[in-house]
Amino acid sequence: MMKLKIKKSSGWILAFVMYFFFSSGIFSQVKIYPVTGWDLIFSGADVETDINGQVQGVNTNMRFTGFLNFSQNWHFDFTDVFGMYTGFGFRNVGLIIDDPTYNDKPGTDYSKVKRRSYNFGIPVAVKLGNVTNGMYFFAGGEIELLFHYKEKYWVDGVKYKSKEWFSDKTERWAPSVFAGLHLPMGFNVTYRYYFNNFLNNNYQDDYTDFTSLTQSTIWYVSLGWQFRTFVPHRNMNKEYYKIVLK
Repeated sequence: MMKLKIKKSSGWILAFVMYFFFSSGIFSQVKIYPVTGWDLIFSGADVETDINGQVQGVNTNMRFTGFLNFSQNWHFDFTDVFGMYTGFGFRNVGLIIDDPTYNDKPGTDYSKVKRRSYNFGIPVAVKLGNVTNGMYFFAGGEIELLFHYKEKYWVDGVKYKSKEWFSDKTERWAPSVFAGLHLPMGFNVTYRYYFNNFLNNNYQDDYTDFTSLTQSTIWYVSLGWQFRTFVPHRNMNKEYYKIVLK
């Protein structure tokens, strides 16, 4: 009964908020425009494993990627200092570790393993600052679907790799929070932290055993550039670019 009452109350609150916005004419004053973005990601990871009942940290390396970090969002500027945005994006996220999860054979070296996933995400964020002229703070959350997994490893100096769609080696969903600073001319800096483990610690096969992993969370700092989505035309002057690159 309590859950039912909460749901009903939430519905009434949402209906009241929507009525307020529509009746007050706020939506008629909102500036709505699409923005395309691309990011360079510098990621790290916090990885721990349980070895004979003792939790130990696993060595990780910084990972850099600039491929498939694309986003298409729609911005809603309610005033000159406050707005929000949502949309969708694709992201290349992973980790590089000195891997303890492979069952080593004599004479082999699995010391370095790279793992990554292509993710599809939907963000929701608020903007605060000079949202009209391009310098503002933003923060929000995102849920991502991990849909394509790849790993590379080295055995006796020889590189091997494998790929999987919707792999069981990773968690299926990755919720995260992020915050950053948007600068003039479309540049931005973002910090993001993922709540869930990247690797599925219930996974085990003949060569890989993730059941000993107690943590494999990822965080990253990204440098991005974004611009208002537009159709090129001949009359592009300096003033036009100032608007596009806000």
